[in-house]
Formats: sequence, C-alpha cells, structure tokens
Amino acid sequence: MMKVLLQGGLGNQMFQYAFARALAHRGFDIALDASWGYTKRPNIRAITKNAKLIAPATAHEQIGGGGSKYSLDSSALNSSPHTRNLELTRFQISLPILHHECNSWLDYYSCIYHKVWQRLLRRNKPYARAIYALIHTRDSAKLEQDFHAHRRFHQYKYFEGFFTNLCYFAQIDSILRKEFTPCHMRESTKTLQAQIKRTSNSVFLHIRRGDYLQAENWEYVKAGSAYYNGALRLITSYLHRPVVFVFSDDLAWCRENLLSLLDSRLCEKAEFVFMGNDDESNATDDLALMASCEHAIIANSTFSFWAAYLIANPDKIVCVPSAYLWNGAMPKCYPQSWHKLDVHWGQKA
Repeated sequence: MMKVLLQGGLGNQMFQYAFARALAHRGFDIALDASWGYTKRPNIRAITKNAKLIAPATAHEQIGGGGSKYSLDSSALNSSPHTRNLELTRFQISLPILHHECNSWLDYYSCIYHKVWQRLLRRNKPYARAIYALIHTRDSAKLEQDFHAHRRFHQYKYFEGFFTNLCYFAQIDSILRKEFTPCHMRESTKTLQAQIKRTSNSVFLHIRRGDYLQAENWEYVKAGSAYYNGALRLITSYLHRPVVFVFSDDLAWCRENLLSLLDSRLCEKAEFVFMGNDDESNATDDLALMASCEHAIIANSTFSFWAAYLIANPDKIVCVPSAYLWNGAMPKCYPQSWHKLDVHWGQKA
C-alpha cells in the first residue's frame, strides 16, 4: 500500500488528501499516514499489540495571518499542546487514514522508523540516501512530470509534501467537491449557511493573522490594506452593493481594526458582516460557510484557497495575493480565472 504523509493544518491536509485521492482514482492502493505530527510520542511501557486503521468518518500583515493549530477530535488520542487537529476526518472522505495510537506497536515502530532515517540522513551516507529515495518521494517538478505522464509508482511508495498544484486534482474536481462536505454541521452553522445562501452578491473576505505573525513565519507574505483595498475595488466594480462576510482566526482584531484600515469610500459601497467567534476547533464549519458565498477575497492561506475553490458559482470572482513567499515562489494551485493582486499596491498583477 502507498502512503501520503499528512502534515499541517486543514488546508494542507486537504491538498495532501486531494493528491492521494487522485492516485486512488487511477487505481492505486493508497492511504493517508497521520502517525507523525498529530499524536504524542508513544509510552513504550504501555505498548500493546493493537494498531488501528481508521476508516474515514461516516455519516490571516499586519492585517493578515488563518487557521493553523487545531486539536484532534478523537477519543483515541491523548491531548497534547504539540498535536495538531486532524480536521480532515470531519469530511466525507473515502480514503483510509492510518492512525497509530500512542500505546500501539505500530506507533512505536513509526517513531523508531522516522528517528533511524533522520540519523542516517544527517550522517550523509550515500547508501542511506539511495535507499530512502527508492521508498520516499517528495513533491517536486519531477513528481509533477511523472504524474502527468501517468507513470506507475512502486506499490510501497511513501509521498511527502504539500502538493499545492492544480494539476494533481483538476480531473477529480467533482469527487473532491462531494468528499470535502462536512459529515455534520452544528445547527448554528446551518442557520448561518442558509443566511449566506439567501444573500445576493455575497463575498467572503479572509484575514489570516495568528501563526503568520510569529517571527518564524517571516518568509510568508502578509497581505495588508493595499491588497484588501485593491480586492474591494475590483469586487465593487463588478458587483452592486456586495455583502462582505469577514472570517478570521482573530475576529476580535478584525472587528476593532479592519474597517479603519480600509478605504472608507470602498467601505461605503459594501456591507460588512463579521462571522464566527475565533473558535478554530470548528474549521470545517467555517470553511463550509465561506464556500457558501458567491465570491471570495482570500488570504495567503491554503485554508481560504479551498473555501474559494469549493464555491459552486461558475461566475465567481476570486481575488488572491500575487505573492506567497518573499522569495517570489508561488503555489501552482490558482486557476487562471482568479484575479492576482499586488500585495504592495493592490493593482492587478
């Protein structure tokens, strides 16, 4: 069985799932590996013989930084401030997720496996790199070429990366739209979703702050007032009196500061509604609400990318920052029809 490593927050998990689902659509036997980064290290004294294969669940600058640290909604896991939330399981996904409990032999093996490889690779042994390359494949231009060419992969391939490339999942668009539907939504979310769907010219505006404001994330471009003013200018040139639903991982900051940082003349042409309550534990609900809008102004965020991508409106207007990293690197996931706006001047890039 092939495996794709799950890592990061919900937006990253969705890209990794989309890549794995595309391979499954081509007939490969594949699962997602959630054993590394979502659980605590095992207690060796408490090891048992049981490992668990969990089937899929049934039934945002200083304006900018998005949802990043979520906690796992599973009684099988011990909570830890260092674990991240496997929100992906709240969708109607069809691929199995390998989830190693902290007291299982498989979890212990997984930890030892990763430690051994880290030490071997740090020693820069040629044989170790050669063997590692046979089993592990990272997201790269070479992988993109092989994927395009429909090359066969070894049945025990282990894929690592973020796979932010539209080519990987464009052909399974309808499948992803179905499977990236929440299994359950709170009644309050359903009420808000109905409100959004009844609203003409609805637009979500996503502000990512949170982890993006931390020093270690300096390499990510933070979209500020120039970008959001440019996006509102474009949106109001197409839409009469749009209703802008504001989503953020720091909604209190947005309520207090956002409108004062935007061009007042643009604000007069739109109505603003602040959504949510800063509760990151309901990321899938927020994503479903955002995807219920007709148009989007996204942050530099994989989370808001997926919300915009899943909007059903075929004539949707989507504004995106023209830069992702300060070194100029950009993901290859943005459709051609989306509007790229300069993050410094707010003009179309």
